[in-house]
Amino acid sequence: MDALIVAEPSRLSNPKSGKSTQFAIFAQNGVLDYEVISKGKSAHSSIPDLGINAIDNLHEYMNQQKKYFDNVAQINDSVLGKVIPVNSIISGGEQVNSVPAYAKLITKVRTTTIVNANRIISDLEDMIMELNRVADNNLELNVLRQLDPVVTSKDSPIIQLVSLYGQAFFKQKIALETVAGTTDAATFISENDQMDIVQIGPGNDTSHMANEYIGKQDFLDYIDFIKKIIVTYLNDSLVKDI
Repeated sequence: MDALIVAEPSRLSNPKSGKSTQFAIFAQNGVLDYEVISKGKSAHSSIPDLGINAIDNLHEYMNQQKKYFDNVAQINDSVLGKVIPVNSIISGGEQVNSVPAYAKLITKVRTTTIVNANRIISDLEDMIMELNRVADNNLELNVLRQLDPVVTSKDSPIIQLVSLYGQAFFKQKIALETVAGTTDAATFISENDQMDIVQIGPGNDTSHMANEYIGKQDFLDYIDFIKKIIVTYLNDSLVKDI
């Protein structure tokens, strides 16, 4: 496969003007989901010195992680910008009168081609190894999900066709944008990293909201639009004339 169209929403409505802005996504950030587990030793809260506080040790790790991401956030990818880390879930402890023997942090990072998942994993493993040198620290890192960034040249045939026919179909110039979110493109690119990918599809400002919807006519219009691109793309002589 040489190219892929991801038909996820890439259109925003403008209630004031009554018009919609159509754009196409030519690049998206990668994803790294991981958990850091802190293991301690339970004890009664009245004699905490007999235990090892897993939450306190995880808190120290989180301080170091924040310093790390503050530093790498200064590295700007020319297409995808900066990495975006978010601590999403934290849990730990068993009961209020015990020293917690277990704590866990789950983090999601939107990666770039410069600061990619492999680099971050290696750096965090080194950080944890150093922290575990301290007595009573017992931290471990587990990767939950890893997807590479997807970047397609604006000069690729599929992008050029989207721009060409998009203007005719939607009566406006198609803006080429990047997005931090992830689509199925990241899964497909893992099997074929030479494939050109573009995201363009019907939608509006209701994405990921309750009662998300698209208009019936919008849906039908996009079918004709995408069919036009596919037919032209598969006709080598037409593509060469773009």
